[in-house]
Amino acid sequence: MAKTREQAHTEFMIREVAKSTYCKFGTFAPFAIGAFTLRRIGFADIPVACLEVTCKPENTRDLTPVVRSIVYKELELHGVESEILEFTPTVNSGVNRQTLFVDENKDSPTCGKRKRGRKMEWHFEIKKIHVAHFDWEGRRGKFRDTK
Repeated sequence: MAKTREQAHTEFMIREVAKSTYCKFGTFAPFAIGAFTLRRIGFADIPVACLEVTCKPENTRDLTPVVRSIVYKELELHGVESEILEFTPTVNSGVNRQTLFVDENKDSPTCGKRKRGRKMEWHFEIKKIHVAHFDWEGRRGKFRDTK
């Protein structure tokens, strides 16, 4: 389904705010940020930018803007525009087992304390026309040298 002009403008504005250093998305939800990776997933080898976050499953919706901001800033560090990613991520619970983590959220009242949660992965699909921005070795990707 095609986006309306208003939807496209709203998405553009959220992208700009998410990658801005002047604005920060926040939440009180406890979380711990894991690894950022580029990889291909599934039988179709879909290229995605992936961020692993340990959190409580009920907080995934609250964390999506925070994760989007982190992923966009990671791309910007390597000189890649955030527009190469689909706007809406998929959230995957790779391991359906609880684990302990230390709350890294400075806005959370439990910052620095141990919590229980699950390792979740946010996958932002890389648009097919932009897959060549990266070097792929099998299912793993890496940023091309911009020097």
